[in-house]
Amino acid sequence: MLLPDHKRPGYLEISLDKGAGGKGLGFSIVGGADSPRGPMGFYVKRIFPNGLAAEEGQLKQGDELLHINHQSLAGLVHGEAVARFKQLKHGIVVLGIQHKAEEAKGEKTQAASSSSPEIPEGCVEVEMQKGSVGLGFCIEGGKNSPLGDRPIVVKRLFKGGTAARGVLSQGDEILSANGHDFSDLSHFAAWTLLKSLPEGTITMILRRK
Repeated sequence: MLLPDHKRPGYLEISLDKGAGGKGLGFSIVGGADSPRGPMGFYVKRIFPNGLAAEEGQLKQGDELLHINHQSLAGLVHGEAVARFKQLKHGIVVLGIQHKAEEAKGEKTQAASSSSPEIPEGCVEVEMQKGSVGLGFCIEGGKNSPLGDRPIVVKRLFKGGTAARGVLSQGDEILSANGHDFSDLSHFAAWTLLKSLPEGTITMILRRK
């Protein structure tokens, strides 16, 4: 018999005041029902320095995120989880989390699919339309590239393409696209992911050069 969340060993509720001091929640997550490694829960991948989660101190990398404001995340795909975070208004946000053993943390945080509910400091979120001919740019870099582990960046914009309409610039670093984290991807994996994105609005998190 499964125990209720609040009776599980390691369960904790954390309250963060979103918007306090102009700050967001300050963490990113991985996982979801559509994870390439199979359906899984959502786990904290990264705690951003100077964010609310880092200041509060209880949320740790590898913690499982069970609910937001007592709304369960069970069964959601990563895009739905991103939408939940974006809908949160300023004020107290209650996170229900499950602390994990160190060995579980290492395993869970390697998931390839991720969501970034908060935009890291110094980065921007942009939206662009993907049509039948693609997004209109090519990339370089990636994990295990000939020059070592490099970030995925915009190498060239194709004339007349969507990206050339002022949305992207050469040298922009791609952190995520539609919630998929690019930090640990090879060049081929990043290219494949971009090709697989459906036509329509694509949301990207960028670090400008």
